Amino acid sequence: MKGKSRILVLGGSGFLGRFIIEDLKANTDLKLICGDIQPPADPDIEFIHYDLLDPRSSTLIREGRLDFIINCTGQVSRPSGLCFDLNSIGIKYLAEAIEGNETRLIHISSVAVYGSYSHNIKVNERQNPESVYGACKAFAEWQLNERVDKNRLIILRFPNLYGGSQPKGIINYLVKSFLNDESLTFNNDGSMIRNYLNIEDAASVFHQIIDDFTPGTFNLFSNDQYTIKQLISLCEKISGKHLPAIFTQDKPWENIAGFDRTEEQHYQFSFKENLEDYLKSQLK
Repeated sequence: MKGKSRILVLGGSGFLGRFIIEDLKANTDLKLICGDIQPPADPDIEFIHYDLLDPRSSTLIREGRLDFIINCTGQVSRPSGLCFDLNSIGIKYLAEAIEGNETRLIHISSVAVYGSYSHNIKVNERQNPESVYGACKAFAEWQLNERVDKNRLIILRFPNLYGGSQPKGIINYLVKSFLNDESLTFNNDGSMIRNYLNIEDAASVFHQIIDDFTPGTFNLFSNDQYTIKQLISLCEKISGKHLPAIFTQDKPWENIAGFDRTEEQHYQFSFKENLEDYLKSQLK
């Protein structure tokens, strides 16, 4: 690991960015910079105000004084128009900013770009997003592959993240509902299946990637894959409670049967956490 490589974490004050910075601070001797519109909670981390939609923010990048950028921006937002802008206009500005220098980019994407597959998918499966978010992330990937030197680009497709102080997502919704004895309501028939990755495990991959930067696109996934109905059953088993659940007749979207675990990928990550243990820590 290079002693004082300079790394800018865009969206470093957000959910994933915060954990990435914490992990890199604990496990490396890198010079960490948080780029965001809000400063990080850790006062020891250097902060620059960075608005991905304002090209004037990119001076530090354009000057080529960075070794790596980890881009955590462009996640689910309300209004959804912001998500679209960050993954279109914002990505365009970011790609233009690193043009002509040697900065390497690690971009966070999502397995939502694939849409639904009834078989285990490989990295190079055709993209067919079925949500606004999935389409935004797919467009961001396309822009980066068109505009950035492929030798300086890694795209990481993440599944659903949970843990920490995550205020969003189905895991948080289920935990709150079971703790407060609230009935459950879903906008699909309960067969929606997702892969779940703990936020600390997700953050732990970056020091390995920085140490051994191998360009390409990679899927990250864990052994935790559940439908909504399976998650409810697991929560009931752990908590000893039964909550009424209301489903619609609507079929779910962006369902992936699984990931091809025989596919050769350069990075072989080992994850420590599992969803059942996490739910036990929250519900018991």
